[in-house]
Amino acid sequence: MSLGAGSLCAGRSTMHVLIADDHQGIRDNLRWLLKEQQPRWRLSEAASGQEALAFFGKKGPDVAVLDIVMAPMGGIAAAYQIRRTYPGTKIIFISNHYDMREGSAVTRSLGVGAFVPKADLVSLLVPTIKRLLAEGSQLL
Repeated sequence: MSLGAGSLCAGRSTMHVLIADDHQGIRDNLRWLLKEQQPRWRLSEAASGQEALAFFGKKGPDVAVLDIVMAPMGGIAAAYQIRRTYPGTKIIFISNHYDMREGSAVTRSLGVGAFVPKADLVSLLVPTIKRLLAEGSQLL
């Protein structure tokens, strides 16, 4: 059984989004953005990849928004562990350090959902989350 995004199709009405970024200001802005556009979504925050993994107990978040560059554990290392244990969780990488070409290449190489540059989060994050969830629901 796949955990994560599949739980939405199993009757769960509130989607859980995890935001992992080592900058409090980015987390604050993303929380505000997501609450404004999707007030019913449940949000959690982490300041590192290690903290993000702590949210994965019996059932992980439906979507994990992970900054690629964080210390001590970045988004790539966290995504690798999430994909192995919770393959149904959709992963979106974000970064100021990678352009769209580089971020997309990392995304493809790890087989995760998507990459959104931080400069484009306001316009692209919610549509990207919705697209990934729609793709996942078609697979179930």
